Amino acid sequence: MKTLLNTSFFFAPAVADRVEAALRERWVPAANAAGLAPATCLRMPPEEGIVRLAVQTPFASPAEAEGFRTEVAEPIAADLFSQLGADAFTCFSTLMEIIDL
Repeated sequence: MKTLLNTSFFFAPAVADRVEAALRERWVPAANAAGLAPATCLRMPPEEGIVRLAVQTPFASPAEAEGFRTEVAEPIAADLFSQLGADAFTCFSTLMEIIDL
C-alpha cells in the first residue's frame, strides 16, 4: 500500500534560513532518493510569528516510509532541535495511506 510521509515543521522566523537550508540540503535530497516521487514542500500561512512548512513524500509501503522517518528524518530533526532549542523549532510526522477514490 502506498504511503505518504507528511512532516510539519514549526519554527521561529529568526531561524528560518537554518531550517530551510537543512531541509533543502539534507532532507529533500534524501526524500527524493528514497521516495516514489519528488518531495513536495509546502508553506502554510504564518501563525503568530511562527513559520510553518510541510514536506510530503510518497513511499511504496508503510515500512519504507517508517524506515525513512527513523533512519533519515528523525536524525535531521534531532540535529535541528539540539541546535535551535524547543523555543525555536519543532516538527512531527504523520504516515498516511494513499488511496484512490
